[in-house]
Amino acid sequence: MANKKLSTSYRKLKHKYEYLTLELEEVEEELHARSLAFKEAYDEYYDLLSDEEKFALKAAEKKRHRDLVEKECESEDELGHRTQEKELKKIYKEIAKQIHPDKFALRPEEIRKEKKALFQKVNKYYEDENLVGLESIAMNLGIEIDAPSEKHLELVENQIARTTNQLQNMTAAPAWEYGDARDETTKLRMMKTYFEALLGR
Repeated sequence: MANKKLSTSYRKLKHKYEYLTLELEEVEEELHARSLAFKEAYDEYYDLLSDEEKFALKAAEKKRHRDLVEKECESEDELGHRTQEKELKKIYKEIAKQIHPDKFALRPEEIRKEKKALFQKVNKYYEDENLVGLESIAMNLGIEIDAPSEKHLELVENQIARTTNQLQNMTAAPAWEYGDARDETTKLRMMKTYFEALLGR
């Protein structure tokens, strides 16, 4: 009975994650379109700045870029210590046995490219602790999947939390909020506020 309840909970979590993944794809596509419009408005407003303001803005952007790089490095350091779960390692190794690019070195180029792309996807899933993605690829390859455990649930819950956080960050981005503006006056006011924040005013 306990195993059945665990399996049901795991299926529900997988469906929730799969739904969030689809939503993430939609938001990424929409954010890209909004970012193009935001960049165009940004360039127009930038041209109105004085030389002194442009210089200050460039300095602020360099600092912002450094801060982002440092944050990404910290995340990568954390990731290097994080992917230690035996559940992930086991399924990753089983997949690698079948599709590692070295196994296809003498095969036609088209097959080599296909396996390389798939293996890169597998590596990304492994680094992201994306158990659902790894299991999906494993099943397509005919690899037997272990019955879900409490650890499986924890891994998928963590992935759901990370995906939810990604969605929140995207929809809080200036470009997203700019796209929500309904008229040019509001957009101009938002861009002015954005530049003032960058310049520390």
